[in-house]
Amino acid sequence: MKICEDALTMKMRQFRVCITAVAAGLLLCGCEQQQKVTTGTMDAAKQIEAYGPEKLDIIALSELKPGSGDEEAPKLTLYVKALDAFGSAVKVPCVFRVELYESVPRSPSPLGRRVEIWPDIDLVDPCKNNAQWRDHLRAYEFNFDVPSKLTPGHVYIVEVTCLSPMGKRMSVQHNLKFQK
Repeated sequence: MKICEDALTMKMRQFRVCITAVAAGLLLCGCEQQQKVTTGTMDAAKQIEAYGPEKLDIIALSELKPGSGDEEAPKLTLYVKALDAFGSAVKVPCVFRVELYESVPRSPSPLGRRVEIWPDIDLVDPCKNNAQWRDHLRAYEFNFDVPSKLTPGHVYIVEVTCLSPMGKRMSVQHNLKFQK
């Protein structure tokens, strides 16, 4: 009889272990299928891209002015906004290229001879990006010396190009009059 009782006790233990394992599996895994969370029709990359820069704008505070002394080079102060699809100014980790051209009036292509091109400004690094950003204007500020000789009263065209790390290229042109 002892053998039968031991076998019965062993079977009961196995049954308890199986029931415990099934109960633990149900508690850990759940009985329902996993729910998928949908955030609209666009995937995540497109949603993030929607808040990225769409176009550039040069604001009217930008100026081309003579240097303070007779021998000092003229100064270009430039304020550039990167605008998203909704027209809001955004910070952009990118590389800016700034060029200055002579203006050719009454021409289908107003860009004349290139007067100056400055080294690219790499703003991918957050510290460098913050150094150029003017939060009260929601724009980047760039200051350049213009070593080339400029003619007072003439209109010049400044062109700013933005090269984003995602391969997007945007540019904008703005007329500036050089006053002595």
